Amino acid sequence: HQAAEQIVFWKWLGPRMLALVGEKDIYHWNLETASSTPEKIFQRSGKLAEAGTQVISYAANSQLSWCLLTAISTQDQGRTIDGNMQLYSVEKKQQQMLEGHAGGFGNVLTADSEPPSGLFAFMERKVGSLQTKLHIMDVTKPRGEGLPTPFRAQVDVAMPPEAPSDFAVALHFCEKQGLVFMITKAGFLLAFDVSSATMLVRTRVSQDTIFISTGSQESGGGVFSQ
Repeated sequence: HQAAEQIVFWKWLGPRMLALVGEKDIYHWNLETASSTPEKIFQRSGKLAEAGTQVISYAANSQLSWCLLTAISTQDQGRTIDGNMQLYSVEKKQQQMLEGHAGGFGNVLTADSEPPSGLFAFMERKVGSLQTKLHIMDVTKPRGEGLPTPFRAQVDVAMPPEAPSDFAVALHFCEKQGLVFMITKAGFLLAFDVSSATMLVRTRVSQDTIFISTGSQESGGGVFSQ
């Protein structure tokens, strides 16, 4: 297949589903179907459409109904790194622009009497601020008058004292244990309980900068590269 534009980032969303991020648009390519071609899902917009912005992550929930594009940029020659995210609803064809460096999706139990919730989590870090906040919310439960309020939790996150300007580079759900893991650029691992957003662990797992990481659905853990 000859792409209509330059592909700047790609990621497997499943065994036969490939996500392609172009300079302008995002595509999903279902390789399960013979002679298939990439399908345009949405267009990059806001800060993520500007030149000089580097895409570092792409994610989608298990139903492929919600997508998240994450990119970084700098306004001061690299002294500070700004993070921007584009959250997109495929069904509603609506988007929300967020400030932060990492986010992800997972299906986790938030109440004993209900099936797993379709959750979205992201680490918010506004431009010009060092304050970090974890947001966890159910994005799949119906909303409306008379319906139960969907699950939502948030908490301020303290960066390690030895790295106060450190920031998240990846967020992974551990669906088996009801946890969300945060990996930072400076090599710290933070674990949070999903149901309360409480931090359970903060420890350094690498002395080197973390560039790439991925979660494991089988073990509930993760792998990262430095």
